[in-house]
Amino acid sequence: VLDGAPGQKEVEQAKVKRDKKEKERSDIQEQFQECKSNLQSEKGSLKEAIGEIWNDLDASEVWMEEEQVKGKLQKLELELRQKKEDFQKREKHLQRLVEEFKHKSGLLESQEKQLQELNIKQEEQEKDFQAGLKEQKFSTYASYVRAKEWINGRGERKRRLSEYDARCLEVKTRHEMLCQQSAGKEPAELTEEKEKLEALTASQKNQREKWISLYSKNQRNEEARMKLEKYFGDKESLTAEYEMVNNLSCTANGNLSGSVKLDFETYVQRKYFKQIIQAANRRLSKMTSNEFILQCREIKDLSSQGQAGLDLDVYHLVNDSVRDVKTLSGGESFMASLSMALGLADIVQNTAGAISLETMFVDEGFGSLDDVARDRAIQILQKLAGEKGLVGIISHVNELKSQIEWQLVVKKTERGSHAHWVLE
Repeated sequence: VLDGAPGQKEVEQAKVKRDKKEKERSDIQEQFQECKSNLQSEKGSLKEAIGEIWNDLDASEVWMEEEQVKGKLQKLELELRQKKEDFQKREKHLQRLVEEFKHKSGLLESQEKQLQELNIKQEEQEKDFQAGLKEQKFSTYASYVRAKEWINGRGERKRRLSEYDARCLEVKTRHEMLCQQSAGKEPAELTEEKEKLEALTASQKNQREKWISLYSKNQRNEEARMKLEKYFGDKESLTAEYEMVNNLSCTANGNLSGSVKLDFETYVQRKYFKQIIQAANRRLSKMTSNEFILQCREIKDLSSQGQAGLDLDVYHLVNDSVRDVKTLSGGESFMASLSMALGLADIVQNTAGAISLETMFVDEGFGSLDDVARDRAIQILQKLAGEKGLVGIISHVNELKSQIEWQLVVKKTERGSHAHWVLE
């Protein structure tokens, strides 16, 4: 093939890539059809639900009391709002799939067009190449390759021919000179000289063999020396690089000798942990009447034995003292845990963008609080419910009943447990 033309391997790779893109387009089209079908089904379900809502309202208005109708309407409006939100999410997902389908379809068409152009170009270049072979009287491609190799070796043959001509000229010159020197002379008896010459020739051959052997050894030793110098040079640079990378690895993994065992992951987590503590302290200070707040233990105060980094301390604002969070009482631990949970919810919503935490459940813990602390905690949760949406409290403390408007009361009987709503 000509230079620059795509080879068979490239064509096969392009075909494989085209088949892969075709499969991706087929998969996206199937997902699109599935989402479209689900969307139509959800629309039908939504219409049916709206119809049932209105039918239920028409049938129940006659006998239901005003408060019951109001509660059911609120529940049905909540369900309708949830279905609308779910419908909007599915519609957005369908739009994203449609856009992705269009993008990948256009990309596949462009690649198919490019592949067709490459195939046409390859066929044209193949035809031109075959025509060129016939024009240059080459019967097969193999004969063309042999001719090309012969042309490439022409310079070497020319050099060897020049050396041969030079040696011939030298021998001819020596022959003419010897003929002139031996003109008019009689041949002498050369038996003894021949023996000396043979001995010298044998000695020369032996010395030459030794020299060749020593030369070969020297060449191998020289190559070994150069490789060793290169290896030693590489070793020094690699050793320096290894020391730097190893130091960075030990630092990132918290394994650096003589320092706090704080890995890179924990170091990054400390940043968000401090944000959560800061958000938690805004509520904890109100619950405790500015008695104490939480703080992340400083790196200089961490232990160098074992992994550390996410330790909590309690800072007393009254007497300016710090102690471990494990020394908190049951009620103080509950208020600290509740504050941390609320702080985590705030940070998640602020950093995640589209995430909205509208519901929270608090399970037990109020029994360990005194009346003042319990009132403060309830006030915080009531304020949070007004901001976020729904806050549920799971508890058996009787004092909470008067402070909670909507109650789902669970009673245990001989025939099992029963639940009913109490609206105050």
